[in-house]
Amino acid sequence: MGRYRIVKEGEHVPRIAAAEGFRDFASVWNDPSNATLRRTREPCVLNPGDELYVPDRETKARVAETGKTHELVVR
Repeated sequence: MGRYRIVKEGEHVPRIAAAEGFRDFASVWNDPSNATLRRTREPCVLNPGDELYVPDRETKARVAETGKTHELVVR
């Protein structure tokens, strides 16, 4: 389950998203729980005390045969 994070001085959505392990800040910014914040702020211009909802990251599982070599590419 995600959580709300209180924005500190100098923070912005891309920095917060990266610190939370997201590759793309849009996954955090476009979460429906941040709709009110999106109407009043820009992703790179937040005020200290703003509440930003950070959803849980999605995990991906891959099925692969044993005994073979597999190449996984991570962006």
